[in-house]
Amino acid sequence: MLVQRIKSLFYVFLNTLAWFFFLPVALIYSLRRVQDRQALKQRLGSGLFSIRFPEGCFWLHACSVGEVNSLLPLIAELESKGIPITLTVITSTGFQRARELWPEIPVFLMPFDLFSPLLILRNRKELRAMFLMETEIWPGMIACCTLCSIPVSLINGRISDRSLPKYKKISWLLSPILNQLERVFAQSETDRERLRAIGRTLDIELMPNLKFWSVKVGSPPNKTFFPDDSPYFVAGSTHEGEDELIIRAYMEIKSRVKNLRLVIAPRHLSRVEKISQLLKARKLPFSLKTLQISPSEVTILNTIGELQNFYLLPGIVFMGGSLVKSGGHNPLEPLYAGKIPFTGPHTQNFKDIIRTLKSENLIIQVNTSRELAEKAGAALLRNTDDTVKIREFFRKIEKDRQSLLKKILP
Repeated sequence: MLVQRIKSLFYVFLNTLAWFFFLPVALIYSLRRVQDRQALKQRLGSGLFSIRFPEGCFWLHACSVGEVNSLLPLIAELESKGIPITLTVITSTGFQRARELWPEIPVFLMPFDLFSPLLILRNRKELRAMFLMETEIWPGMIACCTLCSIPVSLINGRISDRSLPKYKKISWLLSPILNQLERVFAQSETDRERLRAIGRTLDIELMPNLKFWSVKVGSPPNKTFFPDDSPYFVAGSTHEGEDELIIRAYMEIKSRVKNLRLVIAPRHLSRVEKISQLLKARKLPFSLKTLQISPSEVTILNTIGELQNFYLLPGIVFMGGSLVKSGGHNPLEPLYAGKIPFTGPHTQNFKDIIRTLKSENLIIQVNTSRELAEKAGAALLRNTDDTVKIREFFRKIEKDRQSLLKKILP
């Protein structure tokens, strides 16, 4: 125990030293992005000493919106047991989403890892355990928790195709940090092998992806602005270079499908103006959702946290980030809304979920904008009700939920 604490203290020291060199790079990167610039004060430790954790607290740490959503089943279980929770996130969008989902839970933007040991040391007596989501491997945070005898678990662990080569190069640095984690749960056998490849030598347990239980069903948008007597093509979480392809597919489909409307929800709101210019160039009438006063042929969803509601509109759903090499987004969200989603070929961020959905014929993959237009147009004209098939799928995975939560929680 003493040796472990000495090691942890040494890692905290090394992490602090490294951050003095890395901090200028982090500042420049943050200043380049609008959402990070707005949160920069908190990331630099503003209000650090005013953050207090309730006694017996479970600290959950996630990155952005996707990881925050994944915490839904875990937080519901902790709340049912009366366990106090504090949540920290990295991005502004993740922070906003967390506040929407859990207004009663303390939520903070996580300061840079240079300052996280100070936060832990100040609240060490109140902290009962810490859970890190997916790939949130912060050396200073983990080492300081170990130093203070706070058990840390990595849950829903995954290493992406893109990250693996980078992590392998620094496995000598990651290995001692990964082996300080009390428990590690990987999403799949592939992720378990990758975690071993980057330095985890202790036991790694398998768990089903939390995202299977993390979707919250919304409510349909206002019928005054979005009447349900028209079919909709909803493109969710689109990325740079993808909107033009979506608009092209939409224009092909609308020549065959009467009264078709389009909803584009960019993953990053900073691209709203670019999408507006694309629509103007195509001479398509459009409105921003926040300015909409009547039904519009095309709506740009320029809000956060409403996309799930739009999946409930009649028609089809395309999951963005998959016609370009961004890795895709969670296809379970439209599935919960009763829609079999369309997706492009680039879905590496959700490989295991995609594999499961393919085996159940609950996803339609396309390779090009033209193929999307053909298959989506056919689906709109066919107008098949897939509700029963989808409901049966979710009935199956619900059976595993309770046993999974018992496995994760100490």
